[in-house]
Parts: sequence; C-alpha cells; structure tokens
Amino acid sequence: MDSGILSLSFLILFLFCTTITLYKFNNKCKLSLFFLSLYTISALCSLAFYNVYNIGFYIYNKITIGPFIYWLIMFAFILYPIYKFENISQETKGIKYNIKFIYFICYCGLFVSIIPFLELLPSLINIFSASATQNNEFISDLHDTDIKKEQLSLIGNYLMKGVWTLYDLSFILVFPILKEKKLNYVAVLGLVMILFTKNMQTISTVSRTGLLSFLFHTITTILIFWPYLLKSERKKTLKMAGIFGAIIFFFFGIITLSRSVTYNEKQSNYTTATFVIRYAGEGFCNYGNYAFNTKKTLNGISTLYLPRKILGYETPITTRDYLYNKAEKHLGIPQNVFYTFIGSFVLDLGPLLGAVMLIFLGLIAFYIFKRQWELVPLSYIFLLSIYNKIIEFGPISYIYSNKESEYFLLYLFIFIILRIKKM
Repeated sequence: MDSGILSLSFLILFLFCTTITLYKFNNKCKLSLFFLSLYTISALCSLAFYNVYNIGFYIYNKITIGPFIYWLIMFAFILYPIYKFENISQETKGIKYNIKFIYFICYCGLFVSIIPFLELLPSLINIFSASATQNNEFISDLHDTDIKKEQLSLIGNYLMKGVWTLYDLSFILVFPILKEKKLNYVAVLGLVMILFTKNMQTISTVSRTGLLSFLFHTITTILIFWPYLLKSERKKTLKMAGIFGAIIFFFFGIITLSRSVTYNEKQSNYTTATFVIRYAGEGFCNYGNYAFNTKKTLNGISTLYLPRKILGYETPITTRDYLYNKAEKHLGIPQNVFYTFIGSFVLDLGPLLGAVMLIFLGLIAFYIFKRQWELVPLSYIFLLSIYNKIIEFGPISYIYSNKESEYFLLYLFIFIILRIKKM
C-alpha cells in the first residue's frame, strides 16, 4: 500500500478512536471533543486531498508514519491541560467577575469602534456588490495582490488599534453580561461593534483564515462557558452566535466561491470542492511530506518573534513576500502553505527544539489550569481562551502571523488588569 495513504489512515484511525473513547467515557469534556473532532475532519480531508484532489499542487512522495506519531505525542501534551481544566470545572460553581468593570470595557469598545466601522463599511459594500454582479476576479485580486484593501483615516487607524486590543477579551465578556438579570443593551452593542468591526477589516482583505478564526474561537469560547450557563442563557448565547456565524459564513462563502471560480477559469479542474478540500486538508499532507525532510530551520523567526526582538536579533516579519522568496529559498520547501501548528514549530526550530518548546508550553498550561476553584476567576478563563487559539487554528496555521506574538505582552497586561480588578 502507498505509504502516504497508510500513514494518513493511521492518523485518522487514531484520532477517531480517541474521540469516540473520550465521548463514551467522559462526554462532558466538550472542548476536548471539539478539538479532536476538528483534527479528525482535517485528517480525513488530508486523505481526500492526497488521494483525489491533489491535481498537481505538490509531489507527495516522502510521507511516512513517523512524523504523525511525533505529531500525536506533541498534540497530547498541548491538549491535556484543557482536558484537565474541563474535569476540574465540572466541580466549580461558577465564574468570578466584576460586572461594573466589564461594562466600562464595553463602553470603551463602543467608543473606539464607531469611526473604524463607518470607514470600513464601503469596503464591505464593494465586496458584496462584486459578489452580486459575479465580479469574482475583483475579489480574488484583493487577496492575491498588494493593492490597498482598506481605507482608514489617521484617526480611524489609531482607534482600530483599540479595537484590536479589546477584540480577544470581548469574546469572554459576552457571557457575564448575559448572566445579569437585566440585560445592558449598550454594553452588548459595544461588544458587537468590537467583534464586527474587527471582522469587517478581515473581510476587506478577503481573508478566509481570519473569518474561520472567528468561527472557531466563538465555538471554543461557548464551550468554555457552557457548564456555567443556565438554559435561558444558553438560548441567548446560541442566538447571538447564530446571527454572527451566519454573517461570517456568508462572506466566507462569497470569498471561497469567487476565488475558486477565478482559479477554475485558469485551471479547468480546480473546482470548489478541490478548493475546500485543499484548504482543510493540505496541512497534514505538507507536514508529513516536508517538515522532517529539510535540514534547515527558520531559527525561531516564526514562533519566537518576540524573544528574538527583545534579544536584539534581526527578525523579519513573515509577509507573503518574505515567505515566497527568502524563507522558501532557505528551507527549500513551500512556505506559503499550511503545516498545522505543530509543523510550524518543527520548521521553525527543528524536531528536537520544537518538541522541547511544545512540551514546555503544555507543562506551563497544565500548571496554570490545574488549580481547583470554587469560582473560577475570569482572568484565568481569558488565559484559557488565548491558549485555545493555538489549537483551534492549528489545521490551517499560517506562519504569516509571527508579529502577532507581540500580543503576548498585551495578553499579559490584560490578565494583570483583570487580577487587579479581582476577577
């Protein structure tokens, strides 16, 4: 049997059996089940891409079972802290938060998002109009070229930084507000404006990864809070998530169909199915074929951007131009594609140092989340939601985002502020 099919089948079988086993013996760990299901689906798409839909994209002739055994061990280290937290949370009574301070954050969010929202609205209308008139090439060009994709004034750009600052925090603030007996509509509007404005910027750049990141993060945040929500609160949560999800999925569909149609005009067998399967499944194929077959690394440029900057090392931002030219020439393998988040560590640091970093990350998370609380502080929920982002975005983990590691300092600052406010 083809070693690629055999290796991917082993990965699928292991993930599927683990998911079924966890569901049978501890189905309250919904977050862990979601992650296992997500990667099982991605692995299935990888097999489909490898066997059917790889129409000349890559030559996969080096896929073996070894890299996937490595991947599964590292994945277990990263996932276990979440599993541990979910088990502990079953004995927790609720979440500790300061509703007055949460309202203050929401009001600030409403203030900083109004001008960027209004300035980004024309870009959203243009993309919608292009879709209505089937101007697919216009939408694809927004993604494939370096033309200006958004128009923000000096003030709008400055306020947009405030939106970015509050964006990740906004996900977890929805739930304390919904738990209050009297709903604060102004606070809800503030959160909606933060979340929608940030995703308007994503839509204006025709980025599907950003939209999927929102959908996945919404799901995982709901699953974190699910045990603490009453039946009525769960209905409110699902209703709000459904509205946002429908809007985001609508634009995701527009972008996917427009880009696939455009590429199909250039290559007749590049169908929408090929486009979707490749997007969901190429990560494991690329990882299995390339990650362990290059003798060079990026020396921490992708995953250790902030430490390198602090230590004074020259650290380029992983832009499209950098990946297509310097990085790809240096490694000798494609660098504008997915490798899963574990593959990014391997390519950046090598298998040995990559494993050390992933195990270290898992142990730190385990130490943080193993503590048992009567009321879990909202600050720790925030840390868990940030940790989730590593895993939830893993199947389509791009290394374009090394500069985003600077947000680590922001996350640390937010955590400290929340702790000061006794939540």
